[in-house]
Amino acid sequence: MKRQRDTLMALFMASALTSCKATSSDVKNNGPEIQTDVYPGSLLLTITLNLEGGEVEHATCTGSFISPRYFLTAAHCTVDPLTSAKIIDREFTISANKGSSPQIKSKIFTPHPDYPGQSRLKNDVVEWILVSFNPNQDIGLGYSDVSIIDVGKDQETFIPIKIAKSIPQVGERVHIVGFGVQPTTGEPSGVKRAGTNLIYRNERGGLHTQVNEKNAGTADVTVVGGGDSGGALYNDQGEAVGTVSISVFTDNVYVQLQHPKVQAFLKPFLQNNQR
Repeated sequence: MKRQRDTLMALFMASALTSCKATSSDVKNNGPEIQTDVYPGSLLLTITLNLEGGEVEHATCTGSFISPRYFLTAAHCTVDPLTSAKIIDREFTISANKGSSPQIKSKIFTPHPDYPGQSRLKNDVVEWILVSFNPNQDIGLGYSDVSIIDVGKDQETFIPIKIAKSIPQVGERVHIVGFGVQPTTGEPSGVKRAGTNLIYRNERGGLHTQVNEKNAGTADVTVVGGGDSGGALYNDQGEAVGTVSISVFTDNVYVQLQHPKVQAFLKPFLQNNQR
């Protein structure tokens, strides 16, 4: 039993965590490159990690301002990106694209209080994954993989996204936007890409898309991977319905922004008024 569990753990680690390493971050979007003024609310998040022993590593994620001061991304991008040593300090840099100016920097973040952290994932991958995907349990990454970065004051450079009031239904078309890996090389690009897919599951705070024959003929096949984590998932009206969380094999998981526990977490940050 232990050998079987260890084998399953190794498989899940290979699939779910390769994209979480600090050098490549988290979600693969095989959509085409787009201009920075398309989906302007989707922004590049670069995380500089100062590690024990003096090493410095970098992670790439995606995120969006939900008000002029507060920036929404994935909790695993802020709390515990996988690194080669203990994190001593971290700094977040927000920009429209790789190497572009202006840039906004911050070290202040607040993860969802229910976020389990990857320390649990490292200890028991199988249990963590099963809990996250168990429709009978309202825990795991279904809703908690969100975090807010506080840039200290209202900024006027980047326009906040609009969060949709309605929850997307199964079969509804959604648009994934992020700064994920280059489809051909697998290296983080820092270049904005967009792809389209269909919701095939919607439960317990999580939205799911999947690459399979059912949606391949009706939507551009888009797989989530390294660098898109925290990025907004848009409906056809350009409103955010979710944020990228994790990709396990061909199952892409997003946090449902209308989940009551997500709304409760976001409420104090949204008091700053969306534009």
